Amino acid sequence: MPYAWVEPEVALEYKRIKIYYIYADDSMANVTRTFRFGYSIFSDDKGEDSFDVRDLAKMIGMPCPEKWEEIKAVLIAAIDKGVLTQEGIEGIKV
Repeated sequence: MPYAWVEPEVALEYKRIKIYYIYADDSMANVTRTFRFGYSIFSDDKGEDSFDVRDLAKMIGMPCPEKWEEIKAVLIAAIDKGVLTQEGIEGIKV
């Protein structure tokens, strides 16, 4: 069966930075990962342009998120602090 690449859905757009959902097995037919996100439209489960929001929370001194509102708060705080940018996570990958 042929497959077509489609741009992933945006999980959060804040201050002109887009954070994308990561899909299980890189297929939009599957559910999105709960804690794994990407900062590139080409992000995948194992790529250098994806990250675990729980690790990001530790980096910026926030509690480990469990619900979407907590995840969103971590992403926004990391962007506000300049840690999470469209190019990557400062201090980890750029």
